[in-house]
Amino acid sequence: MGAWEITNFGNDTAMDWMFDFEKDPTITLLEETIDSVFEDEFLDSDIASEALAALEIVAAARGRRSTDFPEDVTADRLAAIAARITPTFIDDCRKALERITDPEDNELYELWEEAGHAEDWLNIEKDLTTRLG
Repeated sequence: MGAWEITNFGNDTAMDWMFDFEKDPTITLLEETIDSVFEDEFLDSDIASEALAALEIVAAARGRRSTDFPEDVTADRLAAIAARITPTFIDDCRKALERITDPEDNELYELWEEAGHAEDWLNIEKDLTTRLG
């Protein structure tokens, strides 16, 4: 993961995923990306980074953008996503975020811990938890 800051959009993986989202801005892509954190016992950092970007889209669609949210995601696209968000999907989002921030079998957590920024990164994810609602 090429990271230049600890925010959820501060790495190459998340921004590459955002490029894919721009081509296919659907709730299905969000669901598949978020569900991917549960596919393997060991959580790969790229999968976690993509899911965090997807979770940021969900929060933004609910009117709670992060300070570094990409400006090129239009209000129309967010509104289309917002119309498809269900309480069950939000529960799934929360569970995915819990998995992403769990230190057990988690490469992204390990990378932030090795870099000495795990606590700062976890604070960003706590804020995302709040913004997801």
